[in-house]
Amino acid sequence: MVMSDLIAAYPQIDGIWADGGQVTAGASKALLAAGRPLVPVTGDDYNGLLKLYDAEKAKQPRFDIGLISEPTWEGVVALRMALALLRGEEIQKQLIITPKLITKDNYKHYMRPDLADGVFTDTNLSDEELKKIFS
Repeated sequence: MVMSDLIAAYPQIDGIWADGGQVTAGASKALLAAGRPLVPVTGDDYNGLLKLYDAEKAKQPRFDIGLISEPTWEGVVALRMALALLRGEEIQKQLIITPKLITKDNYKHYMRPDLADGVFTDTNLSDEELKKIFS
């Protein structure tokens, strides 16, 4: 809805800046539906966006990606640290989890073509586990 309004208001859109791949994928699909060219986008490792990029990149010369992984396993790290703290153990005061940059050069490493769009692909879960979750 928002992207449709932006498309109607602006004859030229040069890029999509969003923190979530779902938003970016939806905005890109709105551009396609309006017959507009795809543009460079930001987002995260949302499988639906990675699959859209793979399907459209050859037909859309300006379509490019600069995505950041959204590690699904970071919650496990936080939980383990919280449990250690509750047990009275010493923990690191700061733990920096560095997200990975996903670009046209490495996106295939993250994309899971046989899995649902809703998968965030920087995960420790196997494809079999993800298929059970998303079936």
